[in-house]
Amino acid sequence: MLIVKLLLTGWAAAVAAADLRCRRIPNWLQGVALLLVAGCYWVAGMGPVENGVVSGAVAAIVGFAALLPGYWLRVLGAADVKLAVVVGFTLGTPLTVEWLLFSAATLGLVSLAWIVGRQARRNGPAAGSVSTLHQRVPAGAVMMPVFALMLWTGSWIEVAHGT
Repeated sequence: MLIVKLLLTGWAAAVAAADLRCRRIPNWLQGVALLLVAGCYWVAGMGPVENGVVSGAVAAIVGFAALLPGYWLRVLGAADVKLAVVVGFTLGTPLTVEWLLFSAATLGLVSLAWIVGRQARRNGPAAGSVSTLHQRVPAGAVMMPVFALMLWTGSWIEVAHGT
């Protein structure tokens, strides 16, 4: 499982880099992780964090359902929703719920910093520039470090409660 975790960590870095650089996450990049995790289930009978395939499938549905309203409201891109499916399939149900919560909190903090920075740029030498008005925070780039950390550390809520 160590090799799978290393590959998935590299995948998370590639997703974050693609989202930061191009503002999109290619479908093939998500497909690679999905095939890697499916192969892990098939060969080892469990996922990278020792969850079962049913837990992974349910978590994929949970991730999809949780982020779909954000797509409908045009706050998130379709790739972010597909990303939640892949992460859910990888982490299983309990960790996916935690990932969604911690990602939402992290995304909120980064968005706040983004807005403050954008306001500072708007009041700077290029005041009134249209280029900063409609830029969004690259959600995938913010959510992937949380995924990589959870992949290696497991549940943060259990750690906080000492269980």
